[in-house]
Order: sequence, then C-alpha cells, then structure tokens
Amino acid sequence: MENTSIRVNAFDPGLVPGTGLARTYPPLLKFMWNNIMPVLTLFRRNTNTAKKSGTNLANLAFAQQYKNLNGKYVEGTKVISSSKDSYNKSFQKDLWNTSIKLAHINQAETSLQLS
Repeated sequence: MENTSIRVNAFDPGLVPGTGLARTYPPLLKFMWNNIMPVLTLFRRNTNTAKKSGTNLANLAFAQQYKNLNGKYVEGTKVISSSKDSYNKSFQKDLWNTSIKLAHINQAETSLQLS
C-alpha cells in the first residue's frame, strides 16, 4: 500500500490459556484450560497470559519500533515467516475468493483484484 499510513500485519498471540476460549468445552477440559494450562506460560515458548498477548498486540499497533512494519507476520514480539502454505498463490486466491463469497461482497466492490 503506497501513499497511505495504513499498515497491515498478521499477529499471532500464541497459546493464551485461561481465557474464554474454552467456555464451550466439556467440564474437565474447561478446568484444565483455566487452571492447569496457565502454568505453561512460565516455560513454553509462545504461550502467554492474556495481558502479555494484549500488550504485544498494542505495541505492534502503536509502538515506535513497529511504525514502519508492514506486510509481516509477528509472533508475540518477533517478526517471523508465516507457514509455507501462506505463500502458496493458489491458496491465497482461493481464500480471497471464498472470503468474498462468504461476506456477500462483489469482487468489483473491492480494491484488491486477484487474477
């Protein structure tokens, strides 16, 4: 995106146990998610508290160190390559076309044209 102050980056918050994600889980799994899994934040890479993930996301959006970052995949605080499949042009096109269809948007109404 040229001549704009809009930046688009993908953010991976990591595994964030203890959040509402498990609200529909069976009771045993819900108990584990809320009471046992949070211990993983102490020693497992990319496993974070909600506060830490929220801080990382806010920093990505507003911190000076990221002000020129655009079109990147960020895991927590690190810029990394996304999955191999994310670079597959055929998959990208399929995702775009399916998204437009599911959102009931006409291709002509978008600023992105994929051939």
